[in-house]
Amino acid sequence: MILLVYKSLIKSSAMWLFVEFRLLSFVVERSVYVFLCFVRLLFI
Repeated sequence: MILLVYKSLIKSSAMWLFVEFRLLSFVVERSVYVFLCFVRLLFI
């Protein structure tokens, strides 16, 4: 029983890590895109 709870806990934490990683990569992509547009505006 305790092992089952432990397994589900590990699974949910892994899912949360995955979701957080996806969000982080999305935010990083957005900021890099905005930064590149800003640099392009500066140099044009």
